[in-house]
Amino acid sequence: MSIPKLKQDITKTFKRVGGLSFQADALEHLIKIIKQQGDPSLAERVLQAIDKNKLHSFILNKASIESAIDIVLKNESIESIDEECIKVIDAFDIPKWVYDDTRKCFQLETSVSLHGDASSKIDVFRNRFKLIRQRLLRHEIFSAPILPGEGVKKDYYQLTTIDDLLGDTGKKCVLGMLSQFHDGKYYLEDLKRSIQLDFSLLEQPSGLFTENAIVIAEGYLVGKVFQVSLLALPPSESREDSIKTFPGVDFFGSSIHPHMLQKLQVYEQQEDNLIVILSDVWLDSPKVLDKLTKLFRGYESIVPSAFVLIGNFTSRALVGGEHYMLSDYFDQLCNIIMNFPSLVEGSRFIFVPGPADPCGTTLNVIPRPPIPKVFTSSLRTNLKKVYFTTNPCRITYCTQDIVIFREDIANKMKRNCIIKTNIGSESSSATSTQTQTQSQSGDLEMKDSEMSDFSQHLVKTLCDESHLCPLPLQVRPIYWTFDHALYLYPLPSILVLADKSNQFEHTYNGCVCFNPSTFNTDWSFVCYRPSSTELEFCRVDDDAWGVFEGVHNQKKLH
Repeated sequence: MSIPKLKQDITKTFKRVGGLSFQADALEHLIKIIKQQGDPSLAERVLQAIDKNKLHSFILNKASIESAIDIVLKNESIESIDEECIKVIDAFDIPKWVYDDTRKCFQLETSVSLHGDASSKIDVFRNRFKLIRQRLLRHEIFSAPILPGEGVKKDYYQLTTIDDLLGDTGKKCVLGMLSQFHDGKYYLEDLKRSIQLDFSLLEQPSGLFTENAIVIAEGYLVGKVFQVSLLALPPSESREDSIKTFPGVDFFGSSIHPHMLQKLQVYEQQEDNLIVILSDVWLDSPKVLDKLTKLFRGYESIVPSAFVLIGNFTSRALVGGEHYMLSDYFDQLCNIIMNFPSLVEGSRFIFVPGPADPCGTTLNVIPRPPIPKVFTSSLRTNLKKVYFTTNPCRITYCTQDIVIFREDIANKMKRNCIIKTNIGSESSSATSTQTQTQSQSGDLEMKDSEMSDFSQHLVKTLCDESHLCPLPLQVRPIYWTFDHALYLYPLPSILVLADKSNQFEHTYNGCVCFNPSTFNTDWSFVCYRPSSTELEFCRVDDDAWGVFEGVHNQKKLH
């Protein structure tokens, strides 16, 4: 095809389909690439790859065309699928989306500094409240009937603001944040007012209630005190519904183009890849290094896509000049990994710091930065695919979003509960399976049963609060301007709560949550298969390594 004819066809196609025209250098560049590729149909694929939301004009410049061409050529490369299937996203790289009550949509804040001012602390709670309220108002239990007569058939709760409580009688349902202004006296706050609460008639609720938790309180106003008869967590929203409600909002920051997303969906179903997750990998323990060697040897022939190693990476906190011992420990780990060329070539190694690991700061504030390069130079030099990320962090595998958080959150939530919950009851909002990897006495089995039920309450609380750490800031400090990095909205596909407690697995509203337990105690870890969304609770044995499914179902791999 002649160049004049090609120019005419391209111009007509872009004008007719997209309403777009070209600057002269942009059209010349597109024709040049088409001639190099020998494929006139490339122009249509470039048109589809142009993101109109990012255009400042309907006249395309050269930069816009170059960007679209890069996307098309990258999407059509086989190697790019393997590169794009796993992305590691630091907490400090997660975009900050804030809900706008007026426009009824999320707005992106582009300038976020690490240390905010006093208003940033207020925004932490205001933004959490608005995030949950917009979600709650769409829930069928709290959405008013639209058509006349529909209210007769539909039972629903009408949310009342604290302002509207005053001067009104009858049972009311209020959304607000639990606060303690004076010792022993709790209040409920919304965006404008607060009111004192009376829990004397409250029945034991489901979930974990701490200060700063956002809750739904039902009861009566008696004088100036709201007498609570029912307290509940705001019901969560499924991941699918959240994404459907706000299409095009990249909450995770994965930036996957729709054309690449289609290829990743096919890749996800066809490839039976593995992600191996270990927590509390104490590199200063010779026994741990020996077990790691056996684990890597076991996976040498079935190379996982990724090994996720979560701290703490030492058995005790390193203080003073001891910090540099961590460099020697990572050197030893590097030497072990280098003995398995297939893993070096085909696996990613992702390192998530623990609460006691040195992260370049003495502040015990989350999100925690990655482990500094000065301690990890050997791994960075010798491994092709190594990532040192933050705590918490996010990993995207094709279409699945994985959140990893290393914190002893279970004990902290239990210690800071202000209301006794019905832990140990038969009813629960989460389905669960608990895996035990060692025989225990009757007393310990009873405690495991309680812990299983407690972990159900924990998972329910985090998902309903849409937050990884809904604790008071004085209990667990958070960088005010990066509180959004701890959001669980939309719910992730997988939530990894790396804790010192026993292994557990729960599924809540489509989100699979599990605790891999501590590798340094019983050599347990988790193997996740994204293609089938199956978890295998595993343990390295002395003679081989075994895979545990359920409670006692053991399968040996040779």
